[in-house]
Amino acid sequence: PETADLYVAVQHPRLFGLVRRPRRRAVWLTWRPNNLKHYKQIGKVWWYRPVPVFMSRHQVDIYPRWVPQPRPPIVVPLGLPDDIRGLPPLPAPPPPHAVFASNPVRGLGWLVDLWLRHVQPLVPGAQLHVYGIQNYQYRYGEPWTTSLSHYLPEIPEAARPSIVIHQTARREDLMAAVRRARVMLYGGHLTEMFCLALAEAQALGVPCVVKPVAVLPERVRHGETGFICDDDAAFAEAAVRLLSDDALWLRQHRAALATQQGLSWAEAAARFETALLSDGRAGQGA
Repeated sequence: PETADLYVAVQHPRLFGLVRRPRRRAVWLTWRPNNLKHYKQIGKVWWYRPVPVFMSRHQVDIYPRWVPQPRPPIVVPLGLPDDIRGLPPLPAPPPPHAVFASNPVRGLGWLVDLWLRHVQPLVPGAQLHVYGIQNYQYRYGEPWTTSLSHYLPEIPEAARPSIVIHQTARREDLMAAVRRARVMLYGGHLTEMFCLALAEAQALGVPCVVKPVAVLPERVRHGETGFICDDDAAFAEAAVRLLSDDALWLRQHRAALATQQGLSWAEAAARFETALLSDGRAGQGA
């Protein structure tokens, strides 16, 4: 269209001019903002001057300083589906099963090595359940284990039952599996600008152990709904505690359900409207 009350371009400067005369133009940053400072794109940013909308405070912190600056920054966290929000506490702690639910290039090899050396030997019956995809060409239900060999360390025969690789799962199956897990373990990746997997796990009541990488400290309340660990030893210790200490797990499970429900998509949309279609800037908190 020629015009609109609000035109939201997602991430890419090449989209900025598709609506020629909007009342207001915004760019929704769903990835790292590096492309806005690229020498081929920075001219478009200055020409159109879209209002950036961030998903996290981390994005605000790494936003390029030599492009037009939002005053104050607008932070609207991603919404979470209603079917994983507001669930009751589980009646009993799950078995000592941890879950990884990401792309294997995002630290799966490191996690499996840590698991085999410092977690599984200390927790009888512990299992690490691995969900994810190598790329988005995989279909639901397709095996992807053959592509994992160069991501994983050598797994001793005796320890193989503790590493469970699942086929690519449909969303409803994945959410059910995460809900059944005792803890989510994720070391993080520099490209994480929101980390929906952690947000979903926390909303489901699953404590998470993470490293202080990128946006991950925004997704977990240290000591309340999981642990943010600076080094491998602390990470492994936190994982062992959550897998074996029922009282600790129960406290963090209930705290996650009470404090980590996030926004519904209706609430996220309302924050967009308040920030960008009115004179005020209410509802900008992270």
